[in-house]
Amino acid sequence: HRTHDETHRRTMKAVEEKQKTLSKSSSYHDMIHLGHDETILNVIVATLDTMGAQKKPRSS
Repeated sequence: HRTHDETHRRTMKAVEEKQKTLSKSSSYHDMIHLGHDETILNVIVATLDTMGAQKKPRSS
C-alpha cells in the first residue's frame, strides 16, 4: 500500500524530528526506554489518520 508507506515514513520522520528536538534533555532519552514514545507515536498516527480522513472521503 503506497499510502500506508507514505504515512509510515511521515510518522517515523515526525518521531525522529521530535526526538532530535527533545534529545537535548537526557530525561527524554530515559522516557523513550520507559515506553513513553509509544504515546507520542499514537498521537502522531491519530493526527495523520485524521488528516487522511479529511483529505479523501471514506469509500465503504
